[in-house]
Amino acid sequence: MLDDRVRPLVLLVKNWAKRMQVCGANEGNLSSYAWTIMVVYFLQLAGILPSLQVLADSSSTVQDLDINYWGQPCEFDTSFLGEYLARRAAEGGAANDGFTMAHLVFGFFHFFCRAYRWGRGDLQSEVVSIRCADRRRADPWFLLYGKAHPEPGLHVEDPIELRDLNIRQGGRG
Repeated sequence: MLDDRVRPLVLLVKNWAKRMQVCGANEGNLSSYAWTIMVVYFLQLAGILPSLQVLADSSSTVQDLDINYWGQPCEFDTSFLGEYLARRAAEGGAANDGFTMAHLVFGFFHFFCRAYRWGRGDLQSEVVSIRCADRRRADPWFLLYGKAHPEPGLHVEDPIELRDLNIRQGGRG
């Protein structure tokens, strides 16, 4: 809803990952969910998407009611979306940033191949975190989660459970 380029870029990256056989947690690779988080993180760093958690922390609380899969009522604070979309429209919207889909695809792969600080479990390694939408190092608590990686790896934070999604369970990796 926030930008029309998000879904196509996520689908393109996930399709690439499947074709390259680097997608599938059951095979020791990053899950499809982790690849999605990586795309969102890249788009946040590029200034295309905001951190929803940061927006939610800075807004008033208005609850939307919904019914979950099991028929239970759920409340969600979505007031920040209206404020964000109004501000984005006033600034000219996504069309004003000048990034084509080709720019974004190149930028995604360039970032994770060249700019991202891969780690072996040390404090120099970077964490993909869409909660904060900035580049940060893994803290000692985060690095204690899961098994040690024998080679440099990506640390992808699950924004809901605050765990490393790249915990190898076996397979090629």
